[in-house]
Amino acid sequence: MRPIFGVKIEIYPKTISNFTLSPFTPSQKMSTFATRQLYSQALRDVQELEGLSNPDSKQLHELRAARNRVAKYGKEIAQADAENAAKAAAAAAKASAKEEKNTEAKQDSRPRYTDQTLACLDCKGDFLFPAGDQAFFAKNGYSTPVRCGDCRTARKTNRPQDQTLSCADCEGDFAFTVGQQRKFTAEGWSAPTRCSDCRKARRDAAPKDQLINCSACHKDFSFTAGAQAFFTKNNWKSPTSCKPCREVKRAKAETASTHSKKSGGKV
Repeated sequence: MRPIFGVKIEIYPKTISNFTLSPFTPSQKMSTFATRQLYSQALRDVQELEGLSNPDSKQLHELRAARNRVAKYGKEIAQADAENAAKAAAAAAKASAKEEKNTEAKQDSRPRYTDQTLACLDCKGDFLFPAGDQAFFAKNGYSTPVRCGDCRTARKTNRPQDQTLSCADCEGDFAFTVGQQRKFTAEGWSAPTRCSDCRKARRDAAPKDQLINCSACHKDFSFTAGAQAFFTKNNWKSPTSCKPCREVKRAKAETASTHSKKSGGKV
């Protein structure tokens, strides 16, 4: 308890008798807040004085004064609440009007679509591109269609599908996806005959590049896996000299053969 305006009141009372105070909001003026406190104190005074069994004249006078204060402060609080409600309603109406205005402005700014007649890229026939479809395409960022509905359906039906092929090594089935089909077609390759595991196993088992020491120049040279396969295919032995030395040896042999032909085979 502390005195305010000469009257002892409690700060922030919530419920007094059968009257419940409205919650205080920061937007309310301090005078309204003080009025609510004085109103609650007047209510308590009325309750205390009405609870006396034999009040004297002074107490009856105080009771009438307390009732007058309750009526006065109650009227002021009701007026303040009505003003606050009116302000809140006006603000809500203003916000609603602003939102409605913005919505109308957005609707007015939308492009107006009309039905269009387009030429199909495949069948060369004309097809209708309705205004509703135009708005849908624009909303989703789609480009204008270049094919009619029948041609689009035909393209979807004839679209390549994943294939299931049989591996030539393990005889198991493996998927040949649409993406792989496109890559093989673009590279000019034929469809694979082995699954990825068998292809990897063949790559791992394939001969690796070898380093061989040249018998002529005594330098190391690379005998590649491709060269090894070529030599094996032709039943040739592994080279003992590097390519430059072999070319020198071949050139000497050709020179000797040419000289022998010119001299009639005489040495």
